[in-house]
Amino acid sequence: MKDYLKRQAELVAAGFLAGAGTYVAQNGLDLSQAGLRGLLTAGALAAYGVLVKKLGDSDRPTATK
Repeated sequence: MKDYLKRQAELVAAGFLAGAGTYVAQNGLDLSQAGLRGLLTAGALAAYGVLVKKLGDSDRPTATK
């Protein structure tokens, strides 16, 4: 469970950076909108990790074993 939570946190952090980074790259340095995009992406990835917890590997948030 500890490994799963660690990997889930890594996935969410990477999703936040990817979501915010793509917004900044496309639209310039509007940090409030970039933060919102990053938050939405991170939230979606967190929800994904919770939904696939019972389907995949017990040590990482994925739907495949």
